[in-house]
Amino acid sequence: LIGVNALSSTTAWAVGGAETPVYKTVDGGVTWFTDNDAYVIAGDTNTIVMADERHGWAGGDHGTLLHTTDGWATHENQQASMMTFASITALDAQTAWATTYAQVVASDASEAGGGEIVRTCDGGSTWEHQSLPAGEEMITISFVGARR
Repeated sequence: LIGVNALSSTTAWAVGGAETPVYKTVDGGVTWFTDNDAYVIAGDTNTIVMADERHGWAGGDHGTLLHTTDGWATHENQQASMMTFASITALDAQTAWATTYAQVVASDASEAGGGEIVRTCDGGSTWEHQSLPAGEEMITISFVGARR
């Protein structure tokens, strides 16, 4: 597993690995279960955040960003970036930020673009983009008062 997000001392979600669904614990990690098909199809799911018991996001490779409004009983794909998601944090069900890895696809790394920071204020219907300088990336993002 790659990413874990806890709402309390007993309830947490975890993601990671190729075609691995979202796992949940309600007993402080003694047992984990999954009853969903929320995962990145062609790559890894790297990060997860839950704003509350029902609302959250999971991000992964190739710009895959999944969103739930019912605790992962169902999910939808959202378009926020074409890059690989590294970290997501949420203030509430409407407001979240995510970071992406810089993707080196050029033979010369100095020609490659940088990562991005993306933000939504409407539950993911739209995402604002802020590009990082070439070759730069932000692996983790966090804000005081936000879920991480």
